[in-house]
Amino acid sequence: MTWYYALGNERQGPIDDAALDRLIATGVVRQDTLVWKAGMADWQPLAQARPQAAAPPTPVIPPPPAAITPAPAAPAPDPQPRFGTPAPSSVAPVPGSGAYGAAGGGYGAGSGAAGWSQAGAASPESADQIYARVIGQGRSFAIGEVIGRAWQLVMDNFGLAVGASLVVMICLVIAGIIPCLGAIIGLVVNPVLIGGLYNLMLKLHRREPAEFGDVFSTFSTSFLQLFLFGLVQMVLSLVALLPGYALIFFGSLFADRNEGVSVLISLVGLLMILPPAIYLSVSWVFSPLLIVDKGLDFWPAMELSRKVAAKHFFPLFGLLLLGGLIGMAGVLALCVGIFVALPIVFGAIAIAYDDLYGHA
Repeated sequence: MTWYYALGNERQGPIDDAALDRLIATGVVRQDTLVWKAGMADWQPLAQARPQAAAPPTPVIPPPPAAITPAPAAPAPDPQPRFGTPAPSSVAPVPGSGAYGAAGGGYGAGSGAAGWSQAGAASPESADQIYARVIGQGRSFAIGEVIGRAWQLVMDNFGLAVGASLVVMICLVIAGIIPCLGAIIGLVVNPVLIGGLYNLMLKLHRREPAEFGDVFSTFSTSFLQLFLFGLVQMVLSLVALLPGYALIFFGSLFADRNEGVSVLISLVGLLMILPPAIYLSVSWVFSPLLIVDKGLDFWPAMELSRKVAAKHFFPLFGLLLLGGLIGMAGVLALCVGIFVALPIVFGAIAIAYDDLYGHA
C-alpha cells in the first residue's frame, strides 16, 4: 500500500507500509502527522487513517530473484505535488469539508486539524479546533517521563538552556528592585520574558533551530497578548484570593488579645487561599505556550488551557508540585542550582504541553 505524509508544508512519499512503520518508530511520522493514500477523500491524521500504526512494524519482504521480473504495478494517483494545490480528479472531495480537490480548497479549518492554505502556508487553528483535536486524540503525559526528558533536554543544551534561564532571572530581579517603578515594570516585562523562555525550551524539545535571542523574540511577536495575560491573571487571582488574605489580616489583629483565636482565623484564611491558588495555577499553566506557539489571543488561550487542564488536573498538579520541589532543591544547592532547576522545570512544562497539544 502506498502512503504519502506531510512534513512541514511539503508532501513526502510515496512510501510503503514497511517504510511508514520505520518512520513511526524513529518519530519522523507521529500520530498527528497528516497522511494520504489512494481511496481516501482527504488527508487525515495518522491515528485516524491508520489506527494500527502503533503495532510492530511489518517485516520487509525481500525482492524476488533477478531472473523473475514482476509485472509493473499501475502507479497510484498522486494526491497533489504540494500542499495547497488542487488534487487530481480521481480523488473525490468531501462536500463542505475543504478537502483537497474541492474547488479552490485546501485542507480547511473545519477539518478539525491544522490546515494549509492555497499558498502553502499553515492556517492557524482556533481554540475550539485545538480543543476538539486534543480531546479527540486522547492525548496524555507521564510526570516521571516528562521530568526525565526535561533533564536530558537541559543536559544536551546545557549552555543555551542555563544561560537563557540565568539572563531571564537577572532581568526579573532587576525589574523587581527598581524603586517605585519596579512593580509596574515587572507586570509588563515578566510574562513576556517567561513566554520567551517557554518558546526557547519548546524549540529545543522539537529540535528546531534555537538561539539565545528566542528568549526576547516574544517582545516583537507576542508582547501585547502576554502582557494582557499577565495582567488578567493577576487581577483574577487577587479577586479569588482576597477573602483568604483578608481573613489572615483580620486574624493578625487578635494576636495580642487571644493568640488561639488569631491562629484559628489565620488557618481558615489559609485554607481559603490554597484551593483557588492551586486551581488557577494548574488551569492557566499552558496559557503562555498557547499564545507563543499557537498564536492565540490571551483570553482564548486562558480558556483553552483551563478546559484541557480540567481533563488532566491531577497529573498537571503533580508536575507543578514536583517542579516546585525541584526549584526548592536548586535554591538549597547554594542557590546556584536554581539556574539548572529552572530550565528543567520550564522544559518539563513545555514537553508536557507538546505531548498534550501536539505540534500541528
